[in-house]
Amino acid sequence: MKLYYKYLFVLFLTLSCHYNKPHVINYDINGNPIITDEFKITFLNEVLDDTSHINFKRYNDPYIYITNVEGKSYPTKINGTLKYPTITEYLSITLKSKDTAFLRNQIINKLNNQKLINFGFKSINQDKLTTYHFNNNDLKIEYHVSEDSLLKVEKLLKSDGILYLSTPIFNKELNLAYMEAEHGPTGEHLVFEKENNKWVTKLILSEWIK
Repeated sequence: MKLYYKYLFVLFLTLSCHYNKPHVINYDINGNPIITDEFKITFLNEVLDDTSHINFKRYNDPYIYITNVEGKSYPTKINGTLKYPTITEYLSITLKSKDTAFLRNQIINKLNNQKLINFGFKSINQDKLTTYHFNNNDLKIEYHVSEDSLLKVEKLLKSDGILYLSTPIFNKELNLAYMEAEHGPTGEHLVFEKENNKWVTKLILSEWIK
């Protein structure tokens, strides 16, 4: 019996150590941290579990949909003058990171909805539902599933809610992160900071209501 309890204790200790094992960061030949999908997912899990961020709790268990920031531009005051920098320049200012190539690489290597599904998130892979293409300059939608199935998907999204998030972008020190969030008619541009080994909301850059 003592041997049995000893085995359970060792098993519990092993599982606990595995659960608390920090994410290992690898670096490229230039000394830049390699931002993996696993690192981004770990960040999302932690941020979405943060009960202090009320807006993320609009729904109990929402579907997550990844949006794209590429090509966007936001009005920003630079040296007292209102300008419209590129998204890379905007992130460079926001995350205080001069290496725009490092930021640009993260924008290109974004998460997608299928990756979220692979990591256990509730999401919808739109590409598996429909294909959009032009035929004689007319937009044609080709459905891969029945109309009834699409209605069921729409019903699920309405009942459980949907949270639109951009792929998180990090600075080189991995202590600041930027993400856009949209939930229902409202949205935010957010900056997170790593404090005491935990991601917390540092700044809400902007908020909007549709």
